[in-house]
Amino acid sequence: CVGVARSTTGLVGFPDNLTWEDVGEPLTCINWPGGDAEERSAIDPSTFWGFGENENKLFLVTGGGRIIGTELDPGSYLQKDGEWFDQDDNFWTELSTGPDQGDDNWVEAAYIHPKPDNGYYYLFVNWGGCCSGVDSTYEIRVGRSRNPMGPFVDKNGKEMMQGGGKHVANTKDFVI
Repeated sequence: CVGVARSTTGLVGFPDNLTWEDVGEPLTCINWPGGDAEERSAIDPSTFWGFGENENKLFLVTGGGRIIGTELDPGSYLQKDGEWFDQDDNFWTELSTGPDQGDDNWVEAAYIHPKPDNGYYYLFVNWGGCCSGVDSTYEIRVGRSRNPMGPFVDKNGKEMMQGGGKHVANTKDFVI
């Protein structure tokens, strides 16, 4: 599940001395008990504000296995329409998948960087297999879109839901 906590003191005491309050319910939970559904997790959530025609709109990206996104209510930080993720509804959008290479078909840690000066949203993801030291295949990939909910494409126009995404760095780039 993705939980929501709000500061009860606003920004007073930011960043180290805020007081937090749980909103009392999860934003969404994902549970795929067997079946043929793609593996998904509700992990690594991040939020961002839209710009232009989406100014004052708040969005969320989250997920593992598949990256998903939705619009949030800016007051409650809950899903705008009160809907948990469902593969068959229009309230959530699939934004990225992994490399589709066996055990390394994983994507997580999504972050969208809005860049109003050029009109694009940039979706960064960790792609591949992690947690195996120097044998990890983790890569950072990025795609861009003029819409906060995609589709996100790489410089060759390949969608991140189809395995696209410009390679930025991999695990071995950071081994000291």
